[in-house]
Amino acid sequence: MQPVSTRAAVGAVAAVAVVVAVLATRSGGCSDKKGGHGSAASGSENADADAADAAAHTVRAQPGCHPTMAGGTLAKVAPGALSMAVVKDRALLVGTFDLAPGTTGGRADRVVLDRMGAPIGAAERVNDALPEGRDVMTFAAAIAQDAHLTTLTYAARRPSPLDCADGLLVSKGLEPDAARRELLTHSCRAGSMLVAAARGPLGIAFLDGATKADGDPKTAPAIADVVVISGLSSSQSRVETIGGGATIASAATAAGATSVAAAYVVAHGTTRELHVVQLGKDGKTTAKVEVLDKANVGTATVAYEGDVLHVVWSSFVPEKNRFVLRWSKWLAGAAPSAPQTIGTGVLSALTPSLAIDRGRFMLAWTNGDEQTATVKVGASRNGIVAIPGLASVVSTPSVAARDPVVALDGDVMFVAWKELGTTEPEVHAASISCRE
Repeated sequence: MQPVSTRAAVGAVAAVAVVVAVLATRSGGCSDKKGGHGSAASGSENADADAADAAAHTVRAQPGCHPTMAGGTLAKVAPGALSMAVVKDRALLVGTFDLAPGTTGGRADRVVLDRMGAPIGAAERVNDALPEGRDVMTFAAAIAQDAHLTTLTYAARRPSPLDCADGLLVSKGLEPDAARRELLTHSCRAGSMLVAAARGPLGIAFLDGATKADGDPKTAPAIADVVVISGLSSSQSRVETIGGGATIASAATAAGATSVAAAYVVAHGTTRELHVVQLGKDGKTTAKVEVLDKANVGTATVAYEGDVLHVVWSSFVPEKNRFVLRWSKWLAGAAPSAPQTIGTGVLSALTPSLAIDRGRFMLAWTNGDEQTATVKVGASRNGIVAIPGLASVVSTPSVAARDPVVALDGDVMFVAWKELGTTEPEVHAASISCRE
């Protein structure tokens, strides 16, 4: 969790209140909130469907972007690192549990969301790579590969935090008859994350952590490895080895028409740099690793518009005592553009998540300070700079929320985030509608 320096309260915007009022007219309101379906009473299904269509129409008629369900619905996946992918009108949401430092074992959960963002059935444990066990560490990510919702899973068998017996990276579609594909075998590493993305047959996975070949995990340098998936083939590449006691704090990936990219935050003590690299289908870098920001980076997100890479990240500005969102784009064969600030307002803006598809840009971020932060999301066909003027709060008013992830397929847009309850975070999800 990145530090946030402002202390201004963030309330729910008026658009959310409009949505609440609209949805309050629906029959079976409580059951809708939990499952996205109508009342069980005889003859109510058609009436509820009509009400849902009317509510969705009313939401779309409002200017800007609004959730189809205010505050979203509860998705019972691990409230750690979240990822999401969309195909047509369904989304796959995956959560990987945050591990305590110095421990082994870990879990990942997945659930499918309907067009309203409500779970279809119960969440299930991800064990596609290795069976569950006390010494098995599992990371998973949702991707949309070849128009199929797919889970990418890395698991390692680690008898102790410093030992690694085996490791495996696999992909598997959601269909019952989907084949399990092994991408890396016998690849053990002291990893702390897996992030992935795909577009059509092209995909990328980012892995950190020293392998056995890198030596003792205690003294090994920071490792940035990628696996590029191109159709039925895959290749592993070492992007960067960073010494001097550096660590990789977070990462993001994107897949374009013919290129893939990874952005990762490198921490040298209190200094946090943003490194970005692009690779071709063969897994070879197409340009040198670029350092877009050398000081106060929070987290970053990346997405392709064709083969133009867009990078958005949070950066702390000491003179303003808050985080802002910065943006750069990187055209093939050219240098990254000079960063510019996205006008999100006077409150801190952190943990951005960006998605681009067929000319539509979708961006979500954490807005406000640690205790009163909300999640805002917007989308536009007029580029990233137009999004803040269309964005609205999707998280529950008066409940601190953070760490959104977004995904879209054409006009179908989903967002998920974490809300900080009294015991542990809860994951909420919703679809959104926009009118420019």
